[in-house]
Amino acid sequence: MIGYYLGELPLLPGVPTLHCADPDARADVLDRLGELVLKPVDGYGGAGIVIGPHADAATRADVGEQIRSAPDRWVAQDLVRLSTHPTFAGDRIEPRAVDLRVFVLNGERPELAPAALTRVAPADSLIVNTSRGGGAKDTWVLR
Repeated sequence: MIGYYLGELPLLPGVPTLHCADPDARADVLDRLGELVLKPVDGYGGAGIVIGPHADAATRADVGEQIRSAPDRWVAQDLVRLSTHPTFAGDRIEPRAVDLRVFVLNGERPELAPAALTRVAPADSLIVNTSRGGGAKDTWVLR
């Protein structure tokens, strides 16, 4: 999107993605099911994601079979350690995984809006999506 809308390269790299339709990438993924985050390409809202290091052997075996039978429907990425943020949980504060969504206004010169959205994962999860039990926090961006 950065290249399309701004004609520039991203300043920060994305997470390298292995496309399971590629035979070499698929072999690598199947050898490393316990290390990778496995995502269906037609999923949304975190549905169907398997976090290999947190999944049990049966779940990893099942996703391995799904990848073998329909490799074009899967991608995989290395597990990225997300930032955490203190979050009220009932009567205590505990860390929760978060990601930050900033808003850039693309007028004559791109400008960062002074407010952003921090998405918050539910307890013991790395999936920061409201459809998977996560939440959101308003975030001010200071210059």
